[in-house]
Amino acid sequence: MKHYLDNLMHIPGVRAAGFVSPDGFSLVWAMRESNPGEDALDTEALSALACSWQTELSRSAAPLSWSAPKRAVLRATRGTLILACAPQLILVVVLEGGTSHEELRLPMESSLARVARHLKHIGHGDSHEHGAPLPRQQGPSTGGLLGNPAAQVRQVNQSAPSGE
Repeated sequence: MKHYLDNLMHIPGVRAAGFVSPDGFSLVWAMRESNPGEDALDTEALSALACSWQTELSRSAAPLSWSAPKRAVLRATRGTLILACAPQLILVVVLEGGTSHEELRLPMESSLARVARHLKHIGHGDSHEHGAPLPRQQGPSTGGLLGNPAAQVRQVNQSAPSGE
């Protein structure tokens, strides 16, 4: 999944980008090397911050009958933190100070869409990937009618009283 972050890491000013699960677990991160004198980013702390911030924003919006925000931006003196949310994960991007978050709107949406398609493809799976489905087995007392609903209807209709 790290290759879905490549288009974000090529944008000037992006310090780190990562995917986080909705419950706060760090899935994958891509980071630039820190400059001398800069603190290294703690991806576990960023993942927990992103999850708790998204949860708090959702709780704040819920009493107003609004849907949870899909994108959130937190600007600070040392940089900017951006969240973009999808149903299965959160994309977190950390920008260096002075970089505009608006330049990342389209690339972030693109990365989320690509990952969502990938996850959807994995979830559905092809029968040749996971093996063919097992054939239906016939029940011992039904005489082979278990797998054929039309035969079950015929059997019920034949045994129904004629109303005499």
